[in-house]
Amino acid sequence: MIIGRIVKSNSHVDYVCHVFGAGEMPETPTPRDYALGRFVRVPVRGEEQCIVGVIYDTLLLNPDFGNLGPRLSPESELEVFSPDYLTEKAVLVGIVALGMISWGLGEPTPYPQPSTPSHAMPILAPVVGAEVHVMAEQEMAAFHLEQGALRVGYLPRLASAQNPVLTEVLVRILADLERHFPEQSRRLALLRSNLSWKSRVEGLR
Repeated sequence: MIIGRIVKSNSHVDYVCHVFGAGEMPETPTPRDYALGRFVRVPVRGEEQCIVGVIYDTLLLNPDFGNLGPRLSPESELEVFSPDYLTEKAVLVGIVALGMISWGLGEPTPYPQPSTPSHAMPILAPVVGAEVHVMAEQEMAAFHLEQGALRVGYLPRLASAQNPVLTEVLVRILADLERHFPEQSRRLALLRSNLSWKSRVEGLR
């Protein structure tokens, strides 16, 4: 499912996606589709590769906030008399890049399996307007497999970012991976516990 398009970047690994509103797509994304911790993929133009990222922030844009002046049209009539005003309201989500996957173009199946996952910092970047796709559960799990073994190579990079929200996102990711890889649950639970402890200790400083 496509939830929106890239509209800007804050850095090489930090992107902002404008979530589609009602009427912009046949299927309007629901809040669960762009919830905190949701895995997404963004195709790189001209490449059979996608940036894999996770949603870590939400920003609501409302042009009416702080506007105490009179309106020419009541809110119920804005769609008819001032349609441009409605389009100024938007939901933006922040996406941090975790790695890349090779992804064949024009795959016939709705959920093609990614290949050659990389958890290193991506060397390529998407362009403005690139579509943001929600990853299915099986796609997310496949991104964490390297030669049949579980891998979370981006964890040290995100854990060192000194961002409490990213730490919480990592804790949620590890909890999800426990469901997909029960044989690694003890190892994942230990990592999750260490991250939670680190977050609590740093919050006391």
